[in-house]
Amino acid sequence: MLETIREFAQERLAEAGELQAYSRRHAEHFVALAEEEERVMTREGGGTSVARLRAEHPDLRAALAWAEVHDVDLALRLVSALRLYWLDRELLAEGDRWFTSLLRTDRVDPVYARALGVAGMLAGLLGDGARALPLAMRSLALSRQLEDGVGIAWALTGLATGVLQIGNPVPARPWLEEALRLHREAGNKLGTARTLHLLGLQAHAVGEYERGRELVGESIDLWQEMSEEFGLVGALHSLGDLELEAGEVGHAEDAYRDAIRRAHALDARRLVCYCLAGLSATAAERGDTSRSVRLWEVAVALEHDLHFRLRKREMYESRVADLSEFEGTDEKAPVGLDEAVAYALESSD
Repeated sequence: MLETIREFAQERLAEAGELQAYSRRHAEHFVALAEEEERVMTREGGGTSVARLRAEHPDLRAALAWAEVHDVDLALRLVSALRLYWLDRELLAEGDRWFTSLLRTDRVDPVYARALGVAGMLAGLLGDGARALPLAMRSLALSRQLEDGVGIAWALTGLATGVLQIGNPVPARPWLEEALRLHREAGNKLGTARTLHLLGLQAHAVGEYERGRELVGESIDLWQEMSEEFGLVGALHSLGDLELEAGEVGHAEDAYRDAIRRAHALDARRLVCYCLAGLSATAAERGDTSRSVRLWEVAVALEHDLHFRLRKREMYESRVADLSEFEGTDEKAPVGLDEAVAYALESSD
């Protein structure tokens, strides 16, 4: 009934020649809402704000669709203000599609520079480092030209994300250290937490596990302070990876289990997949072949369903028990995500 009423109202507005004016007011309202919630997210945390935006998802889409055609500036402001929102509940690909559609021409202004930076971050998180790097570099060049410290910080963060994704961690450290300083100067807790997490990943990539654990630990503390669950889950998973590489299997399992419990509550299936892979590796380290293979089978199936590739896949797979040793047994992998998570949370003792 509400959909019918909406269509009827649109028809009457169009007949009166007022549809475009009301559509603009609608889009401007949601740009203002998203930008205000982003200010809250960056300083206090994103849990409440993301939930509020999620409730408005159909309106956000409608506002973006109208602005894409009639006011690209408004569309770029809206899609950029939803930086944290796109990270939630598997919306990365949707955000990436909007940026791909909107970033068609070169400009020199803060709105465009910022949009390039967010687009680069999303591309990096999707594992497309080759696309993330040019976007982040263009954002950085424009932000430096415009002397926009916040823009520079986010562009450096995106640039580091890109090089980490393509396996080139060395240049990421100075970029992230500069970004961390700028985020802190701006009072940006979200940017600070994200950059600390990435510095931990960089330390992991160069084999500095103790430094990595300290940095990711700082990130975890900040995510908890902000009550920002999505960022917390990602950092907990990364802590599990660091503990695994350092040979602390019990600590790795604790981190992975805490992460998978929270990820499942968020319906963050990619993070669930990462945690299943990590727990498969820890089971293999304990010599529990059956558990290792069952968890790995579910992780690989979920990876396939979600159309992505696990970052550090080789790190997990090199530890997983040989699948051929498991063939022909009566053991079966858990069926369904709920069953898989319940199995992953069971004690391995």
